[in-house]
Amino acid sequence: MITPLPNDVIFGRGFSILNRPGNKTYQSSIKFLKPKYDASPKSLKANCAHKVIEVIYNLTPPGRFLTKDKDSGAWKEVGKELAVRKARQALRDTKLPLADVPAGNLQLLPEVSTIIDIISSAFFAIRVCIL
Repeated sequence: MITPLPNDVIFGRGFSILNRPGNKTYQSSIKFLKPKYDASPKSLKANCAHKVIEVIYNLTPPGRFLTKDKDSGAWKEVGKELAVRKARQALRDTKLPLADVPAGNLQLLPEVSTIIDIISSAFFAIRVCIL
């Protein structure tokens, strides 16, 4: 039996879901990475979605991506593939106010900024090794 914890991201709708700490961190990560996502060529856009997912997985305690089963009402963890797909959709659909377009103007939770910096360095190192 899974019980949602504070750092978990709940997929769904509604004010109560949006105000959960994990969902706030998720949205903050989306807003922070949106300008980078928009500026990236199609071949690198998936990296932004993976960074969002890694932010949640690297929280303390680690976050999970959960959905509620319609039939049983039980919470279940969704796979990484679905979480990435949802993050890509959120990155595509998010519209930032014009005042927020420069990435430096966005307010992030401190732990999100640190985790994104670490993950960005790792992605850069991997990309350099591949090239």
